[in-house]
Amino acid sequence: MNICFFEDKKTENFYPLCYFRPVSWLRLGAFSIQEKVRKYFKPQNIYHLTRPYLKNYFDLPEPVEGLEFLFINSRIKPFHENLQKLEHTTDILYLEDGSLGAYKGNYIEFLKMLDSNSSEKDGGNLSAFNYTWDFLYDNEAMLEEDFNYYYKSNIPSNLPAWFYKIKEENIYLHPSVMIEPGVVLDASEGPVILEQNVKVMANAVIKGPVY
Repeated sequence: MNICFFEDKKTENFYPLCYFRPVSWLRLGAFSIQEKVRKYFKPQNIYHLTRPYLKNYFDLPEPVEGLEFLFINSRIKPFHENLQKLEHTTDILYLEDGSLGAYKGNYIEFLKMLDSNSSEKDGGNLSAFNYTWDFLYDNEAMLEEDFNYYYKSNIPSNLPAWFYKIKEENIYLHPSVMIEPGVVLDASEGPVILEQNVKVMANAVIKGPVY
C-alpha cells in the first residue's frame, strides 16, 4: 500500500506550528500523525500533497500515475478507531466537519474527485483536528493509547534502586535512560514514557501521562 497525505483549506489554522512542516508531522502523544499511520499500515512509500514552498526544505515526493494510494487528510486524528476505518474503506470517507477525509484509488481519480467534491458534505465519521489547541485536548488519551499498543512496562535492570516508582506497570524507560537519586516517577494518573538518552536529574518528580 502507498499512503499520500494531503492538506486542505484548514491548514492555516495550525500556523505557526506547521509553517515549515507538513501538518502530518505534528505530534500527538508519543508519535506524529505520520509516524502513527506508518506504524499501523506499514506502507511501501509515503507521499505528500502539501504547500509547494515546503519542497525547498524537505524531500516530499508527490504521488505519481499508475499506483494505487490511500489518500489521507493530514489533520486526521490518528486514534486506532480512525485508522481501522481507513483500513477498511473502499472509496471515500469524510471528516466530521464534512471535509474530505480519505480516498482510495489512483492519483488521476483523486484529482477528478477533488474537482467534483469541492464543497463540504453534511459530515462524516472521521474525527480530525481543526485548530492547534485540539492537540492539547486529545494528548492525554493518545498517550494512553500509544502506551497500550506500542509500549510495555520496562524498568531496565541496570538502573540503580535510588528512585521511586508509582504504578510501575505504566512506566516505560528506554535502556539508555539515566536517572539520578531521589527521582519520583508517578504513573498513577497516566503512563510515563522516557525514550532514548533521556536524563532525569536528582529529586525531579515526573507525573504521567507524559512522554
